[in-house]
Order: sequence, then C-alpha cells, then structure tokens
Amino acid sequence: MLDVAPADLAMVGVIRKDREYALRYAGQALEIARETGSGLLSRKLMNVQAEMLGAQ
Repeated sequence: MLDVAPADLAMVGVIRKDREYALRYAGQALEIARETGSGLLSRKLMNVQAEMLGAQ
C-alpha cells in the first residue's frame, strides 16, 4: 500500500504554519512519489505547494 502519510503530515505543517515541519515531510513525500510514480501523492504534494505559496 502506498504511504501518503508524509504528504498529509506536510499539510499539517502548512496549516500549523511550521515551515520546517512541512518541508521535512514534503521532502519525504517527494522522494516516495519519485520512486513510485504515484499520481495521488503527486496531487497531494501539489496541494501542499499551493497552500505554502498562498500562506506567504
């Protein structure tokens, strides 16, 4: 089963406005997405990115 938890945790960091936390888990999620080619994980990361850019 695909592990989407890092992307979800990255979003938690964005919501909490904890940039280091968000980036740590986004990096893990990105690595998994690259290894697996997961579209779901890629979409979650795009949402994280959009929220981070909107939070600035």
